[in-house]
Amino acid sequence: MSKLDGVIRVHPNGLNGKALVYVKDKDKVTKEQMEEALAKTEKLRLRKMEKA
Repeated sequence: MSKLDGVIRVHPNGLNGKALVYVKDKDKVTKEQMEEALAKTEKLRLRKMEKA
């Protein structure tokens, strides 16, 4: 997922299985793209997207 354009870093939380995603611009990366990328992993879900 960190290879998507506009994603700076991904911080997964092992306790609850949710990932915090840091992006350059929220307009380039949509929530749907993040959920699609996270659907490929079994244990992670999107918690929040923050602009860094």
